[in-house]
Amino acid sequence: MLKIELQENTFDVEIYENVFTVNADDISNHQAIDYMLKKYRGNRNITDEFIDDCKECIDILLGEGAYKQLFKIDDMKPYYVIVALAEELQEHFEKAATTEKQQVKQNKLKEELNNLTEISKEMSNINKQMEYANKKYGMKNYVNSRQKRPSKKYNNKSKKDRNKN
Repeated sequence: MLKIELQENTFDVEIYENVFTVNADDISNHQAIDYMLKKYRGNRNITDEFIDDCKECIDILLGEGAYKQLFKIDDMKPYYVIVALAEELQEHFEKAATTEKQQVKQNKLKEELNNLTEISKEMSNINKQMEYANKKYGMKNYVNSRQKRPSKKYNNKSKKDRNKN
């Protein structure tokens, strides 16, 4: 029988020595952040509408009156708090939505990716050493010239052997 255990998905946030509890499962939190990020991503203009949207979003995320408690002047800091909370909410959401089997697969993939990265670094080091040897000793040109022209001795034997058959 499948047993599913559901836990509270909350985390605490400390801002200016004030501690707030955020529920990562609350859909209104995700909707408020999604609205803010879509509407104001890359925006550097502080308008009355921007300030009102920040107030509303902070109050949804941290609780009613949190904006007035935290911010005395209107600037970009509330938006930075919203972006930081968005990242943390996303992390908690992904953690809660990932099963143990998925986590094992993800860990295995991360390990394989790390191994491939190490191999790539080693190949890069070998390439650098080859370039160094080429500059210092000209080894690359010597090897390439030997590969381009095979020995005449063996070349002639193979033609004679073909004619005998």
